[in-house]
Amino acid sequence: MTWEGDGGEIGPMVEFLINTFDNPEAFAPECHIHHQERLPWLEIHDTLPRYRIWHDGEDEPYLHGPADKV
Repeated sequence: MTWEGDGGEIGPMVEFLINTFDNPEAFAPECHIHHQERLPWLEIHDTLPRYRIWHDGEDEPYLHGPADKV
C-alpha cells in the first residue's frame, strides 16, 4: 500500500499507491518520471512531459508526449 524511503536530498518520503484512495481520479498526473525505465511495450498516450529520472521542477523534460510518436 505504501513505500517509505529516505528520499536522498529531499528528505524522508512516504509514497501511497494511487488505487488505495477512495477517489483516485482526483489526483491527475503532472508528468512521467523514470520514463525510459518503462517496459518497451508500454506507452501511455498523453501529452505530459517525460523525464529520464526524478526531477525537482527545474529540470527540462527530454520528451513531451508518447515516445512512439517521435
